[in-house]
Amino acid sequence: KIKSKSIYEVAESMNPEYVQDRKFRLMFLRCKRYDPKGAAEHLLGFFDTKQWLFGQEKLCKDITLDDLSEEERRLVRTGASQGLARDAGGRMVCTYFRSMVKNMDTMTECRAKYYTLMALAESEESQIKGIIALLYVVGDYYKDKKGGDGLAELGRVAPSLPIHWAGFHFCCNTMLQYVLIRALVLTMPEHLAAKFRCHKGTHIECVYSMRSFGIPPSALPIPDTGANKPPLMYQHTIWYQNREKIDREKDRMLGMKQQHGMWRQQEQTAIANIIPNDDDEFSFGDPLAEELGDPFMDDLGDSFMEEKNDNQMQPLQETQARLQAVPQAAPQAAPQAALLPVVPLVSQSQIHGNALLNMANTIITPRRTDVLFGPKYMYHPGTLHLQELISQQLPVFESILHRTDKTKFVGMLVQHLKASGTRFLAMDKGTNQWIEVDDNVARNKIAKTFRNKRRTTGVGPSFLNQMDAPN
Repeated sequence: KIKSKSIYEVAESMNPEYVQDRKFRLMFLRCKRYDPKGAAEHLLGFFDTKQWLFGQEKLCKDITLDDLSEEERRLVRTGASQGLARDAGGRMVCTYFRSMVKNMDTMTECRAKYYTLMALAESEESQIKGIIALLYVVGDYYKDKKGGDGLAELGRVAPSLPIHWAGFHFCCNTMLQYVLIRALVLTMPEHLAAKFRCHKGTHIECVYSMRSFGIPPSALPIPDTGANKPPLMYQHTIWYQNREKIDREKDRMLGMKQQHGMWRQQEQTAIANIIPNDDDEFSFGDPLAEELGDPFMDDLGDSFMEEKNDNQMQPLQETQARLQAVPQAAPQAAPQAALLPVVPLVSQSQIHGNALLNMANTIITPRRTDVLFGPKYMYHPGTLHLQELISQQLPVFESILHRTDKTKFVGMLVQHLKASGTRFLAMDKGTNQWIEVDDNVARNKIAKTFRNKRRTTGVGPSFLNQMDAPN
């Protein structure tokens, strides 16, 4: 039970629809593994942190990029916090590069961190499985130092968000950092200490150490040539561009809802003054709905569409009755063709909603099972799985003699991968977006990989003949 006169009541009085939203509440229940009391306390802490960061006027809205300052948006864009990789269990890995926020104000860092983590928490899969936190301070990636108050403020943001932290990994290369972190782990509760792992060594050593915990090398987008190189930002840049499109759509829909709410209040007052007993709230003849295309009705529910005015439906019913009373036409005329079939009405909101859905579907985000084209993505989990599968099927491929049979075999392999949910994606240089290639390109990709495996492993027709030859 939430105490009275709390920040929750303030938020509920401002926007009860936002506070009582089912998906919003489920985030806290999943975070606390469906503990109602813990979820209620976590919800209070979340509103306290949000009010501290953004003020009371933004307490009941999703924070978008427009709510951040230019410096905060630049910090998000630089990729100080990234969540583009998943571990072997399918959990999101959020990597935090501490050095990329040097010379930044603590509040700026906290607000940028809040936005990135909440964007990662929107995924239902991340809410259910949890998120892995990875702090990387190897080499020159830990230069900025803040006082105790600044670190305390930074540590206030992550625990208050509706995120289930499934594990913590700390990468360093100095003995002092390693000893301090190990000492800090000893002071933690048992349930938190069991989730914490510390890795000491060079960049390559930390990568191999984390692979034993199922964390792929793509979680650290740093070139292997040295730990002092800047991180590779190509995937994070794509993520940021997608977030810009999503946030613009959020702000547009929020503006329409607010405009509709203001108009609804004025319209209801005017109707009450003219016709006090009129129960009609929203009719087909509404000029504002025709002007705006009625885009907000899907979000507000179908109750408006169900409340039709009987006076407006009466002319249509009379017309249908007159048509049914018309006698049948002559046999030479088209029988029963005079009466057109009744076509169900499709609202403009449905058309607008389908258009938004199609626009969202055109933005492709790579999954861990997808095969990505290009040498930059050779360590992607889906690409590594394809390499392993081709290594297993290489003897079968080389044992096929005819070229047409090999083509059929590669085509069957492509269909098998696509049936299992694998997509073959390539980066479009013109739009800087991922696109799904056709089957011909996928077959050429697999055939080329088979040829490369033949050269690197030496498994070919001559090798197979030697293996089959009698001793």
